[in-house]
Order: sequence, then C-alpha cells, then structure tokens
Amino acid sequence: MKIMKANTYLVDAGWRNFAFIELETDEGIIGTGEITVGGLCDAVVSIAEGLVRRYVIGRDPFDIEAIWTSMYRDEHWRGGAAVTTAISGIEIACWDIMGKSLQVPVHRLLGGRCHNRVKVYANGWYDGVDDLEKLDEQVQIVLDRGYHGLKIDPFKNITNEISRRDLREIAQIIGRIRHLIGDDRNLFIEGHGRFTVNSAIRVGQALEEFSPDFFEEPVNQENIEAMKKVSDALSIPIATGERLFTRYGFSNLISKQAVEIIQPDCIHAGGILEMKKIAAMADAQYMSVAPHNSCGPVAMAATLQFDATCSNLYVQESFADFDADWWYDLVDEPPRIRDGWLEIPNRPGIGVSLNKEELARHPERKDAYFNMFSEGWETGFFRAKAKGSRER
Repeated sequence: MKIMKANTYLVDAGWRNFAFIELETDEGIIGTGEITVGGLCDAVVSIAEGLVRRYVIGRDPFDIEAIWTSMYRDEHWRGGAAVTTAISGIEIACWDIMGKSLQVPVHRLLGGRCHNRVKVYANGWYDGVDDLEKLDEQVQIVLDRGYHGLKIDPFKNITNEISRRDLREIAQIIGRIRHLIGDDRNLFIEGHGRFTVNSAIRVGQALEEFSPDFFEEPVNQENIEAMKKVSDALSIPIATGERLFTRYGFSNLISKQAVEIIQPDCIHAGGILEMKKIAAMADAQYMSVAPHNSCGPVAMAATLQFDATCSNLYVQESFADFDADWWYDLVDEPPRIRDGWLEIPNRPGIGVSLNKEELARHPERKDAYFNMFSEGWETGFFRAKAKGSRER
C-alpha cells in the first residue's frame, strides 16, 4: 500500500478555523487527521502539504515511525506549533489508514485498552465572568449535562501582576463555582501563562481553600524552573503541556518533576504514538496525563484512541458541547459525551470520517482569531462568535 495524495480542508469554527487533512492510498483507503492550530491554520495547511510532498507520497502508511522521523528529523527548521501540528495530523491519518486496512480501532494496535470510557471535563462553557447570576446559570448547564468537572480562566485580561482587588473578585468567582458544583466534581483553573512567579503563587494561595484540582499554566511553560518554583510553593497540583511539542519538548519538564500533571495535545505534540512516548516518560516519574483538546471532532477521535491505552490517564478536556453549533456534524458518528463520559469507539481506524457536505457549509473565516489578553475577550467569546459565523 502506498500513499498517493493528500487533501486539506479549512472550516469555520467561530473563534478559529478547523483544519483537516486526508491521505489517500492506492488501495482506495482514506485516512483522516486534524491540523487545527488557532490563528495559524493557513500556515499549517501549507506546511502539511509540503511535508506530504517531501516525505509521505509513495510511502507505506504502516511505516509510521519512519515517516514521522523523516518529517521531524530531516527538516532543518523544525519544531513549533505549526510544524508539529502538521506532523501530528499526517501521523494520525496514517494510523487511521492502518486501522481501516486491518479493520480494527487504532487502540488495538497500541497495546489495547486500559479504559472502556474516559472521564471528561467541560471547557468553553462560560460567557464572561463578571455577571455572577449568568455564571450561575452557565454552571448549571454544565451540571445538567452530567460533566464531572469544568475549567475556567477567571483572570480576564490580567497579565503579570494582579491587584488585591482583582484577586478578591476572582476568589469570589471561584468560591461561588465550587459551592455550585460541590466537593465531588473537579474544578480546574486556567492561567494561560499570565503571571510572574510571585503573582502565580499569590493567586494559588488565595484559591487553595476552594480545592482546585489543578492550576494550569500559572506561568509560561517556556521556563521550566519558574514553573517548578510555583509548583513547589503550592498545595494545588500544577498542570501544563498544551504548548509543548514532542517528547523532546516534554523531557526537562518531566525529568525535573516541575509539575504534577502533563497536558500534551494529540494534534500538536506529534501525534498518537508521540503521545504514548510522552505519557510513558511521565509514568516513570509517577505523573498523570490530562490531554488537552480545544479543537474539532477528528482531534477528539484521535485523542480517544490514545486515552484508551494510557495507563496514567487522569481526565480528558472537551469543548464539544460548547463549541460551534456544527461541531458534531463535521464527521460521521462523532464521539458524543454521555453523562460526563466518552465511550471508546470500536470502529476501524480512529473511528470517524469527514462529512464533506457539512464542511462545505462552513467555509473558512479569514478573520477567525482572538486575543485572550485583550479587554473583554471572554465576554461572548466561545459561543457568540460561533453563532455569529453561522448566521453570516
């Protein structure tokens, strides 16, 4: 079997575009991957198409390790979000071809299941944080859907330092959410790398009484020593990893035990097999894995194949129910969250194929970008933009 052709698709998803890739073989089998990466989708599509021309056309899709190594090693200028996302999507599409060819789900090829289903927490559910009554209503929607937990960035456009007044207001928000969801559900705090070390520690200490299950990216992940200082100073578990790429990017973080929980993203970190390698490194240090996923249904399907086989899995992130209204329609038989769980699918490959008719209904938006450090970014951000693009 040989890979003969690649097709790419850009699709409006409200506050960003989704990007997908298909690889076609000479036996007629099509493998699907996702290459969504925020405001860089045009770039990543171009990179993916170039990688396919240079390293993939004419190759056997079963030779995933060799293809991945060529794409990563043989490019002199390598690494970074756009490049590793392109590599990830191509790698996922190869796994999809392999599974379809053998008529087995990908997780059967990766050592089999450790889990039959995966616990999920909600992201993208909140529409601003200043209106507490509205926030109450939105929390209740999450609870009504059966989620085991939720994540929130309550910090608006605060960067570096935080005032006492802002910290009091944020503590009020987090305390209110903890009261609403109770002690048994997970409460995750998102920092988006906003703070200095001292400010991150102050924030963490102020929120410790509400027992957050982790504090994500309290400082930027580029400085492992700074992250470790925050982790050492707080009782709250620290998590990071969505903006780290490949096993090489995670190596120091894990070996220095700078955090308690790592958050690699299947379509950014290097693909399914690279996720397995990263998770194994973390397991050797007794660290948990909580995969990041803020992208589309193909990314979720691929991540679920990894999740099924991950012995140190903690919890899975999902935007699905709070994303563009057409999220579930972009693929056939999408993974659906039931009472806060995702069942591991048994369909061949990663379990989904693109719905081309639905893709065509949502052409890419050239202005699909957001700045989470701008004032009011969180007000109407997740859902209003998606609805606005649908009504355009």
